[in-house]
Amino acid sequence: MNDTLKQQARGSTGDRSQHCVRHGLVIAEIALTLVLLSGAGLFLRGLQRFAQRDLGWQPAGLLTGTVTIPDNHYASPEQRRAFHERLLQRIEVMPGVDTPR
Repeated sequence: MNDTLKQQARGSTGDRSQHCVRHGLVIAEIALTLVLLSGAGLFLRGLQRFAQRDLGWQPAGLLTGTVTIPDNHYASPEQRRAFHERLLQRIEVMPGVDTPR
């Protein structure tokens, strides 16, 4: 029994240093978690402010679109440009339509 107690006494110093290392790692993990959580909170608050900012124009009633034309009908760039010009002319005469130029 005496030998067992001596071995445990010798091993306790090693266990103590391992305990300190483990304790230090736990503290480091908690600190890193707090830094990441506060960073995520700040990011979300900034994102919320960004979404609520004044755009300078009202997006209500705004319609955007994309037109894809087949290459076999309008093979050359001049034909595609002419198509887009005709399309814009037809859209601009519609009531309530304002196209950027």
